[in-house]
Amino acid sequence: MHSPERDNVISLNPIASIPPQNIEAEEAILGGILLDPNAMPRIVDSLQPKAFYVSAHQDIYQAALTLHHQGLPTDLMTVTTWLYDHKLLDKVGGQTKIVQLIESTVSAVNIDRYAALVMDKYQRRRLIQSGNEIVQLGYDTTRELEDVLDQSEQKIFSLTENQPNHVEKPVDILVRICSQIGEKEPGLQTDIYDLDKLLGGLKKKKLYVVAGRSGIGKTQLSVWLAHTCAIKQQKPVVFFSAEMDRDELMCRILACDSGIDSKAIEEGDENIDFTSLWRSFDRMGTSPLWIDDTPGSTLNPMRIRAGIRRATAAYGQPALVILDYLQLLGNENGNSNRVTELDRIANSCKSIAKEFDIPFLALAQINRSVENQSNKRPSISHLRESGGLEQAADAIMLLYRDDYYNPDSPESGTIEIIVGKQRGGATGTVKCWFKPEVSHFLSQANHHI
Repeated sequence: MHSPERDNVISLNPIASIPPQNIEAEEAILGGILLDPNAMPRIVDSLQPKAFYVSAHQDIYQAALTLHHQGLPTDLMTVTTWLYDHKLLDKVGGQTKIVQLIESTVSAVNIDRYAALVMDKYQRRRLIQSGNEIVQLGYDTTRELEDVLDQSEQKIFSLTENQPNHVEKPVDILVRICSQIGEKEPGLQTDIYDLDKLLGGLKKKKLYVVAGRSGIGKTQLSVWLAHTCAIKQQKPVVFFSAEMDRDELMCRILACDSGIDSKAIEEGDENIDFTSLWRSFDRMGTSPLWIDDTPGSTLNPMRIRAGIRRATAAYGQPALVILDYLQLLGNENGNSNRVTELDRIANSCKSIAKEFDIPFLALAQINRSVENQSNKRPSISHLRESGGLEQAADAIMLLYRDDYYNPDSPESGTIEIIVGKQRGGATGTVKCWFKPEVSHFLSQANHHI
C-alpha cells in the first residue's frame, strides 16, 4: 500500500554519491604542463591545486606551480627533482607516475578546456560540501536562527565569488598603483557640485557619515543621493531604512524625481500634477533600487550583509549603500554599554564597505549639547553616543540650517554641508539651496545642476 510519507523520503543512489571529478582531465593537464613549457601561463591564474580531486595530482601541480613562479621550467626532470627534494616523489607514485602522465598526453592544445572541466567539478564538490554544512547548521538548535541563515548565505555566495589573494609583494602593489595613475575610477557623483569637488565623489571601500540634529535634513540628503544614483544614473542602490517604512521612503524619492511635495503625494492630494507623477512612475519602476525597511530594533550588521548579498543577486554590484540611521540599530549582543556597541557597529559598517567594495553612507544623530551653544553649527565632537564613529569614518559631513533655529533667518532655504573630516583630503563647507519638501539640494556654486 502506498504511503504518502514515503514521498518525502530522499533516497541516495550510491553511484550518484561519488563526488564529481574528472581524472582524465586532471591527467591531461599535468601531462600538458610536463610536455609544453608554454602551457603553464595559460592556466596559472584560473586553476588552483586544491581543484584536483586526486591528492597526488594536487602535489604534482603544486610543484609545477612553484617552479613556474620561480621562473623555472616545468619539464619532467625539473618537476621530478623538486618532488624528490621535498620528499613527495614516492607519495605521488614515483617517477613512473610522472612518465605515465607524459606518455598518455598527446599535446597541451586543449589545456584551457581541461582546466575549466576540473574547476567545474571542484565547484560542484564545494557545493555538495556547503550543502552538507548547511544541513548541519539547520540541526544545530543551540545557534540563533539569524546566525544560521547568515552563515548559510555566506557559504552559498562564496561559491560564486572570486577569492583574491590578499597577500602581495610590495613591487606588485606599486606596479598596479603606477599603472592606474591617470586612470583612477572617479567616485560616485552626488550632483552637488561643490561637494563632488571637495570629496571627489563617494569612493568605494569608504565609510561616509552624515550627521545632524533630528529634522535638519539628513534623510532628505540620503533620498537625494539614492535618487541621483539609482534613478538618474541607473546604478544599484541598497537603502536600509531603519526609521521610515518603504512606502514613506518611496514617496520621498518619488517627490524628489517629480518635484511634487512629498506630503501631497502621501496624503493623496487630488490637485497634484499627475502627468509628472506618471512620468516618474515610468522612470522609477525599473530602477535598481533595493529598499530594506527592517526595524532598527532588529537590524544589525549581519542583516545588512545579508541584504547586500540579496540585492547584488537581484541588481548586480551596488554603487552605494545607505543606512538611515546608525543609532537606531539594535544591540545584537545584549551589551549594556551602548557607546561600545555603537563603536562596534560603526567599525562593522566600515568593514562592510571594504568587503563589498562600495561607498557606505550612514546617517547619525548628534547630541543635544549643540543647542546650548551660541553658534549652533555642529562639530565632530557632537556625534551622539559614539566616539569610535569618528575613527571608523573616512569622511564626516555635518548638516546645519540657520532657519532650523531662526525662522526669520536671512539664510532661509540654505543648508550647509560641513565636511569636518576627510581622511587624506581637505575639509570645508558646502552651501546649498535646500527644498525639504522634495529633497532637492542645489549647489550655490553652480546653478545649472
